Amino acid sequence: MTSDAPQQPPCTKLTAAGGVVYRWHEGQLQVALVRKADSGQWRLPKGQVRQGESLEEAAIREAFEEAGLRVQVEGKIGQSSYTYWDEEAREQRHKTVHHFLLRCLPGQELRPEPEVFTEAAFLSPEEGARRVPFDNEREAILTAAGMVGRPPLEQGTTTRPTPAD
Repeated sequence: MTSDAPQQPPCTKLTAAGGVVYRWHEGQLQVALVRKADSGQWRLPKGQVRQGESLEEAAIREAFEEAGLRVQVEGKIGQSSYTYWDEEAREQRHKTVHHFLLRCLPGQELRPEPEVFTEAAFLSPEEGARRVPFDNEREAILTAAGMVGRPPLEQGTTTRPTPAD
């Protein structure tokens, strides 16, 4: 028996991890974004999870590979899934992205991955949320800002600085 139903193109399932890399700079919360060379889009650092790698390990690796930053995982923000057509592979792909809250370790400087990203920047969460083109990344940035809370106490002080309005 044959079916007259059209053939569905193959659908590859992908798992990615990354997240919102943050730091405190002069009492202000900042998040790291990288700008893609091919599209000019500002994005959060993320990428495919390698075989045998945990989601957290992948997020740490991607922050270093894409933005040049060493980070520490502080928690899970959430995950999002979407389906898209990969023209080069000629197939549909279903991707699940796991977003983590990633604290930038002290003394790190942004170094975007050459040939993949043209630049990287630390921005306020509000500016970062305005620049990313996708709702899932915008939501991750704003959720991360709520998770971080207030700046840490500076060495030698006993009170926290009041965030500027």
